[in-house]
Amino acid sequence: MMGSQIALRLVQKGHKVTVFNRGKSKSEKLRTSGLVVADQPAETGRYCDIVLISVKDYEAVSNVSFEKDGLIEKSISGII
Repeated sequence: MMGSQIALRLVQKGHKVTVFNRGKSKSEKLRTSGLVVADQPAETGRYCDIVLISVKDYEAVSNVSFEKDGLIEKSISGII
């Protein structure tokens, strides 16, 4: 709930925003609002300079960050 509102506000302010949601139906609703919808968290690492994670708990952060096709797995900076 909070993550989608942050994303929508950023788009309203003129930023290009890419989102990923584990529940595909939720993220598809955002596509019509001008957001780019990623199929996997790793895509945000390819397209974004900054990533905000808005999830329920540590397990969810771990899942989107470190599992296969996770955010960290495909970082563009090569720093991680």
